[in-house]
Amino acid sequence: MRKMLIYTFLLCLIFSACEKSVSNNTTTTSQNYAEGFIIQKSENYTDISILTPWQDSRTQFSYTVGDADLNDLALRKTAIINDRIRSVICLSTTHIAFLDALGLTDRIVGVANGKFVFNESVRNAIDEGRVVDLGSDSELDFEKIVDLNADIILTYAIDEGFMMNYDRLMELEQKVIVISEYLETSPLGQSEWLKVYGVLFDRERKADSVFADIEKEYLEIKAAPILSNPPRVFCNTPWKEVWYMPGGHSFT
Repeated sequence: MRKMLIYTFLLCLIFSACEKSVSNNTTTTSQNYAEGFIIQKSENYTDISILTPWQDSRTQFSYTVGDADLNDLALRKTAIINDRIRSVICLSTTHIAFLDALGLTDRIVGVANGKFVFNESVRNAIDEGRVVDLGSDSELDFEKIVDLNADIILTYAIDEGFMMNYDRLMELEQKVIVISEYLETSPLGQSEWLKVYGVLFDRERKADSVFADIEKEYLEIKAAPILSNPPRVFCNTPWKEVWYMPGGHSFT
C-alpha cells in the first residue's frame, strides 16, 4: 500500500513538472495601450485572443497562427492559420490602413463597401478590377467571396447580430478573423492592433517598428501647445437618412 502511495505521488510530480514545462514555454506579449486582445507565444505557434469582439460582448474569439494541435478547439471561436497569408479580404475599410502601414495592400483581393475606399493603391485596384467590391455589410456577395478563395477574411462586429455574416462565412469554410480595434478608447490603443496584423502576416518586427514611430509622433503632438484655432471636422456618414456621429470615446 505504501509503495502504491509513493508511486502515485511520483506520477503526480512528473505530470506537474510536464505541465509547468508547457506553461513556461508560453509567453504573453504586453500591450501598453490596447485592451482588446492578448497575444501568447508558444514554441511552434502564436495564439491571438480577441477579448471584446463587440461592445458588451461576453464572447471571445481565439486564433492560432502556426502549427498547433487542432483537438479541443471550438470550431466557431477558433481559426487555425498554418500557411503564410498571401491573400486577404477586408470587410472594413479600417483594415486597409493597417495593411498599408505594413506594406501589404497588394495582398488585398476583396473589400466590402468599396465606394468608401480612399487608399490610392487599393482604390486603383478596385477601379481596374484587381480587387473585388463585395457589396455592403448587410448585402455581402458570398458567391464572390468563395470564388476569391482568400487565405483569410478580416471582419468586425457592432453587435451579436453582425455575427450572422460570420456564421455564414464559417459555414462556407472560410477562415474569418474578427478585428475590433474600433472599441479602443485611445488612438494609440487602436494603433497598437498593428501587432495583431504583424502576427497574422509574419511582420511582427515591422509592426513593432511602425507602432513605435506612431507612438513617438503622437506623444510629441499631444505634448505640443494647443492650437488657438483648431480645425473643425465633420465625421462619419449617413445611414438610412440618419447621420450617426462617433461618441466621445471614439477615435475612428
